[in-house]
Amino acid sequence: MDVINMSLGSNFGDKDDPSAVASTNAAKDGVIVVTSAGNSGPNQYISGSPGTAEGAISTAAQDAWQTTPGATLTTTPAIANPNGSPFTLINANGADWGASLTGNIVVLQDNPATATDEAGFLGSSDESLGCSPTAYTWNGVVAGSGQIAVAKRGACARVAKAIMGQQAGAAAVIMTNNAAGLPPFEGQIISNPDTGAPFIVTIPFLGANGNQDTAGTASANLRANGNGKSGTLAPTNLTNANFTGFASFSSSGPRGGDAFLKPDVTAPGVSIISTLNGSGNGATIMSGTSMASPHNAGAAALVRQARPDWSVADIKAAIVNTADPALNSAAGAGAYRISRGGTGTIQPAKSTKTDVVAYNNGGGSKFDVAVSFGFEELNQDLSKVGHIRLDNNGASDATFNVAQTNAQGSAHTITLGQSSVTVPAGGHAEVEFKLDVPAATAGSANGAGLSFRETAGLITFTPASAGDNHGIALRVPYYLVQRPMSKVDAKVAPGTKLAPGQTATINITNAADAPIAGDADFYAWGISDNNDRKDLKKSPADIRAVGIQSFASPSTAVPTRRLLIFAVNTWDDWFSPATQEFDIRVDVDPQNNNGDDYIVVAADQGAVQTGTANGVLGAFVFSTRSAGSVINFLASAPTNGSTVLIPVLSTAMCRGDNPATPANDPEPCLNSATVPGARFSYHAAGFDLLDDGVDVADGTGWYYPWGEAITTGGFQTVAPGASASEKVSINAAEWTRTPALGLMIVTKDNKNGQDEATLIEAKKK
Repeated sequence: MDVINMSLGSNFGDKDDPSAVASTNAAKDGVIVVTSAGNSGPNQYISGSPGTAEGAISTAAQDAWQTTPGATLTTTPAIANPNGSPFTLINANGADWGASLTGNIVVLQDNPATATDEAGFLGSSDESLGCSPTAYTWNGVVAGSGQIAVAKRGACARVAKAIMGQQAGAAAVIMTNNAAGLPPFEGQIISNPDTGAPFIVTIPFLGANGNQDTAGTASANLRANGNGKSGTLAPTNLTNANFTGFASFSSSGPRGGDAFLKPDVTAPGVSIISTLNGSGNGATIMSGTSMASPHNAGAAALVRQARPDWSVADIKAAIVNTADPALNSAAGAGAYRISRGGTGTIQPAKSTKTDVVAYNNGGGSKFDVAVSFGFEELNQDLSKVGHIRLDNNGASDATFNVAQTNAQGSAHTITLGQSSVTVPAGGHAEVEFKLDVPAATAGSANGAGLSFRETAGLITFTPASAGDNHGIALRVPYYLVQRPMSKVDAKVAPGTKLAPGQTATINITNAADAPIAGDADFYAWGISDNNDRKDLKKSPADIRAVGIQSFASPSTAVPTRRLLIFAVNTWDDWFSPATQEFDIRVDVDPQNNNGDDYIVVAADQGAVQTGTANGVLGAFVFSTRSAGSVINFLASAPTNGSTVLIPVLSTAMCRGDNPATPANDPEPCLNSATVPGARFSYHAAGFDLLDDGVDVADGTGWYYPWGEAITTGGFQTVAPGASASEKVSINAAEWTRTPALGLMIVTKDNKNGQDEATLIEAKKK
């Protein structure tokens, strides 16, 4: 076997995954292994194994179409929104319906028989996704009525929605998107990929722009305002704004576990025309990194044919070194990023012609083309030295000019050991460089999204003349994931006491030598748990402490509602918080002894809502008595951290009467009007989704959101060398009903582990 292409994988991969180990073993045995990076989107650490193998060449997907078939949707009356009318849609199956098609718009909604509560719980049947013919017919789609149905993207295959809509009698199906931009072009739809059942779609299958869950996007506006209006579809051609950009689905690195750079390179993977299995000479169009990887495997076969005596490591280096980031030129979400697409778009001709290859000479393997410095917690400015070796397999010396290019991420400087290098024929040369990262500007946990902090760029070797290395430039990435640390500490001030009936002053300091400021965020400490796995393999799900805080509702419509935030601190750190799940089981009426009523869950949003992980941690509430969940917020948890904040609304734990239950048997409700039902108990468990580790935390916490026993919600930001203070009182009467262990003060920028949550025990009196 010369080349293995593997268009498969599992999210959040690392080098020790069995498929990754097998891939590296195959590479060591002389087989070039090319893999897809995965289709789970741009969030960090989600790149899949076996592409995370040292020996594999992992391939990201880009959009290589300059124009795509499209359509306009004009609504009557016009929808007044920022995107306006007409809407611009992708004609995903290239349907031909003549000059125009007019029909009433039917926006699919979930069946209210499974979603009637004020908290907005999603019904278990999820009709809005359009994954069955009955989802359309229940929403009023009638065969022969010429209706235009609007379904949400998610759960079932994209093209399956067109099949189900046509089977139900819709004249056209529009799918709203779950990511920025337009969905991909699909081409002719001839089967359902979920089941393999053949079906030829003849109606238009169209896609709307923008994330359906983000207010103001075309997808969201169409869903909110389109139902019942008349719509006219007209064909057009669209200029692809994401031409050469990353596909929205292409999974991002770095590699889990050690934060080494993955994927390695990029190749076309959107709306790729390929052979259709079992069709004779028919074609099909598909999108995915599973379509990008075969492009790269073809390039690998060409290099092996051109260089039959080269090692697999040299062939990998030739492909990665000669890829071109300038060919990833789209702006916005599709813009080039090293940790999403490696050195850039593959250049098969150049990879077959280069005589010189370059790789990391400081790594554990010649397969390491990138100089990856891994993950570092920074309590001071960082300096790292990288070593690059260049091997010349040709018959002529080659001279290169050496420079840093494509600097990305946090502010940093590269100091090169030399500005040029000559690699003798049949010999090698080395280039050294120094990476300096100032800790003060390297990021913090208060940024957007996952607060991921990376430093990246390329060391580029440009031929000194057209005759050097046939004029072919080489690129070696350098890559670091960093987490600057504050050194915040908190103590009870002398002369004050944290005890029932007392008001304590909490003094907060940040060490003078800390590189960044840190926050002190005050919670009622409710649960404490031992380091259960200190003598075993570390587990990021091993809970250390759980606390809670609450705030008044900003809504005048629901003035009694409270915002609750649970804080979970673990003994060990994760690389991505989405690789963990934390469950807070809540009993809103503990006096009735009827068990837990709701489960507050921090889990991967994509996995829960669509069945496919996306690396974003959602804050969900499930009922123990009926189906469905609600999500009002995302959870807050930085990468390479050990504390997660889970915000929920009190009304999410007040489902009220459910049609599936008798009218005289309402579900328990967390409501200030039902005291003592408003006082609740809770306990916690953590689940490591990568190694199946489970930690059920000891003890039970108690809390009363409308009159808490201990002051919470205090928040101070403390600069290096500075101090602050916060007053905390304990209500003695409420303390007898809902006692806490004391204070839990969260600082997500402190060193990961127990330093991220300072625990101050309350005195009994």
